[in-house]
Amino acid sequence: MKRLLVLFLLSYSSASLGQMITTPATQSIEAGTTVNVSDFVVNWANNTESILISLSLEYQSTATFSLPTTTGLTRNYGYNSWTGINTLVFYGTRDNINAALAAMTVTMGSVKTAVKINIEVSPFDVSYVYNPVNKHYYKYVASSQISYTNARTAASSNTFLGKTGYLVTITSQSEQDFVNNNISGSNIWIAITDEATTTDGTWKLDGGPELGTIIKTQNGPTAGNIDGQYNNWCTGEPNGANHSEDYAVAKWNGGTCWNDLSNTNTSAVAGYIVEVSADFPSGSTYFTGVYSTYVVHNNDLAYTLATANNSTLSSANVSNVPNIFGGLVINDGNTITLNSSSTFNTNKVVLNGTGKMILTDNTSKWTPGASNLTNTFVHSPSTNSTPSYWSVTSSWNNTTGSTGVGDSFYENAPYSGGVAMHYTPYLNSPQGWSAQFNNTSQYLTLNYPVPVYMTGLVTQGRAYNGGQWVKSANIDVSLDGSTWTNVLSNWALNTNSTDAVTTLFPSVVYAKYVRLNPTDWTNHITMRMGVIIKSNPLVADGLVLQLDAGNLASYKGTGTTWTDLSGNGYHSTLTNGPTYNIANKGFLTFDGVDDYANGVAIPSTSGNNSRTVMVWYKSTANRNTALLDKGEVTDDKAEQLFLVYTNGAGLDAGNSPPVNNGGIAVCFWGDDLIYPIAASTLFDGNWHFVAYTYDNSNTSVRICFDGNFASSVYHWNTSAWSTKTSKPFVLARTQNTTNNPYLIGQSRGAFWGKGGLYSNANIPSVQIYNRALTEAEILNNFNATRSRYGR
Repeated sequence: MKRLLVLFLLSYSSASLGQMITTPATQSIEAGTTVNVSDFVVNWANNTESILISLSLEYQSTATFSLPTTTGLTRNYGYNSWTGINTLVFYGTRDNINAALAAMTVTMGSVKTAVKINIEVSPFDVSYVYNPVNKHYYKYVASSQISYTNARTAASSNTFLGKTGYLVTITSQSEQDFVNNNISGSNIWIAITDEATTTDGTWKLDGGPELGTIIKTQNGPTAGNIDGQYNNWCTGEPNGANHSEDYAVAKWNGGTCWNDLSNTNTSAVAGYIVEVSADFPSGSTYFTGVYSTYVVHNNDLAYTLATANNSTLSSANVSNVPNIFGGLVINDGNTITLNSSSTFNTNKVVLNGTGKMILTDNTSKWTPGASNLTNTFVHSPSTNSTPSYWSVTSSWNNTTGSTGVGDSFYENAPYSGGVAMHYTPYLNSPQGWSAQFNNTSQYLTLNYPVPVYMTGLVTQGRAYNGGQWVKSANIDVSLDGSTWTNVLSNWALNTNSTDAVTTLFPSVVYAKYVRLNPTDWTNHITMRMGVIIKSNPLVADGLVLQLDAGNLASYKGTGTTWTDLSGNGYHSTLTNGPTYNIANKGFLTFDGVDDYANGVAIPSTSGNNSRTVMVWYKSTANRNTALLDKGEVTDDKAEQLFLVYTNGAGLDAGNSPPVNNGGIAVCFWGDDLIYPIAASTLFDGNWHFVAYTYDNSNTSVRICFDGNFASSVYHWNTSAWSTKTSKPFVLARTQNTTNNPYLIGQSRGAFWGKGGLYSNANIPSVQIYNRALTEAEILNNFNATRSRYGR
């Protein structure tokens, strides 16, 4: 966004906007079967240059994937097969890669588990190999007899994908395995040293983001090893011979362990490894040209992974934890223990082989997932475009009645009669769905964006000019909209046109579609409907910040520390006295004078990294109001989330959006989007949910307000406004958000100079993810939390 209107020319490659990955639909893959999992499509600007592809599986126990079509493709060093594998890095041109992806299959082992397929795409450089586990790049440099200090200096002179390299730091067994298998040399310098330490044998990491971290305090393979730090020394090493062996080499004599050498004892040294990671140097330009996505198959249940003697439920030992309500399969050789005073609620527990669940004592409980209203929300959208939620066999024609084309769907209909509102099937609409014909061949169908756990329905009769309702109906559900399963037959529903009647299913069903077929009615088939859905837990994948004033672990009601619940330590400090309120399970009030929450920098959501931000708020400020700021006030380096008041954008008629009545603004300065929402709604003193995503695969943004995604936005591109009508909304340029601390309730620069720097708002929770969540995932989080705010 602009405060001073300066015109300048900006050139960029439009080809970069076309690079992204198309993701396939989810599938159900049974144990012992092989299925085609095609439809990943890499969209690259040309078909001439080689690009690097990484494929990997998560969640799985014995599942593997295969690429039977490999024409024109080459595997990276260390990868020896195209079939029966769970990770692979290879390169080739776009069309050859897409041919391979179109033929990809997954083979499920003897145990059915959820399977997450990750795919990452980046420019290919023959010098570098890619590690899909930690997302780092490695370059082996053969340099016989080079000294440690020269290797360290040489490594730091390398740059790749906008990042500066460093001498490799090996910090886990997984990374060690990758180096052993994917780097060809032996006796290779790594960034571990006890030089310049006061005590011989105090070994530190000597490069990258871990620089200065002590990993052990004594010589010897295990003596003095620091808990939580990775060590991999050969037998009898490090020995610090003559107090001069201060530097480490990996893959000693062709093996898999480390040895210590002096800086000049280099006769056996073959070279060194350069490591490149997205989080080093902090605050610099992030990986450019790297795109990633994933799909999860078998996403109806959660499964214990095939690692014996699991103890408690966690994402480390259970696949697909977000869907644990649907059921938990405890696989052969696995044990799940429910601790004291814990209750486990799931639809079913399946024990395979020797799999078992242990209840610690009589305070440990498993509660089957019966149909009830606990932790549920009602899905009854008042819109029907992008996506389409509703369908009917017929609707009454407002002019000709039972002849002619029926009324069209009326979105967000006003509460008044006498107009074409016979296709308004959502709850509390001004009329309802009125069938064109009164017979038992009429259907009303509602779907959710993804399969979910449905527990029942809510139905109403006709609102305006009542006296019409559906007395009984058949209720069916489906996963695909084609194959239907009956849940209830000729089930009694409404007895008048005013009451909302709740119908619970005999058991929870996993479905995407629900349809109602009236079998009896009063006067005319007219009704309104919503489906009751079980709330899933909040999406955990990619969560890097979770602040929740309603959780005592995050804020105790006093003090200045607002604790990050994600486990990443990105805590916030309450500054100048925001006040705590216990209502709605707890929220913080920022006074609009000088209150704010001062966070820390989150590198993985800065630069050009993908990200998602979610905030609940309520306000009556009636002025431009900042919810979040996490960049700097410079074009394409800023990132701000604003509530925009009437006439709050632009400077004058020539430099204002086409309609200036308020909205949600996602601002990168010079490349800003406004989702038009009336200021009277934004500042009505009720609780509202705001979310946005930035996807670096195609520099695009999505914006959500109260569960509705913008289908049209106003776009400011350095000097002029335009309207974008196709989501996701592609920005004019790649973003490079400065890695500054996040601020809540304060901005570093007022939106168009209006509204001030501090915000008068109530904020209970903020979440940030280091990836662009899907619309379904954002809806999941919205629906999982909305009941707390009476939405």
